[in-house]
Amino acid sequence: MRVTRSILRATRLCLVAALWIAASGCEFEQLLDPSSTSNNTATKSNTAANRTGSLPPAQQPPIKLSDGVALPQTGPTGTLMSFSVDYQFTQGGPGPTAKYVWVVERSQGGPHQRPVQLNGKGTLQTLVPGWRSGEGPFRSHIAEISDEEALGKISGSIELR
Repeated sequence: MRVTRSILRATRLCLVAALWIAASGCEFEQLLDPSSTSNNTATKSNTAANRTGSLPPAQQPPIKLSDGVALPQTGPTGTLMSFSVDYQFTQGGPGPTAKYVWVVERSQGGPHQRPVQLNGKGTLQTLVPGWRSGEGPFRSHIAEISDEEALGKISGSIELR
């Protein structure tokens, strides 16, 4: 059953990627390319990520991630990676004024960080241009952004396969 869900998810990601590429052409790179943000934001995020450690083992994270998928795609400008992960709040739900970011890390190179709007549970999907499957393994977690722009990890980290 898990294999079937993974196959269906991968197929859905391919269709979403194809529709997105067809609808937006090459302009989607500007929306998803983390280097298109200001250097100041990237510096703050990298500094905050270095300060942020894992949650203590006795404390269960308020968000559980599952069914992580990483799928290489071919786009109009070359290779890109498609990522998907399911999430569910295990304690309460999203804060009414909380800001969240989905972080996808690779073994070589910097992470991809994308602001996300969360519900009690759902699926997150993104396309990252220029990334290749050889830069894996890929890992993912969700962090909360405080007013000071510091990242606080609020989910465990899972491998995207």
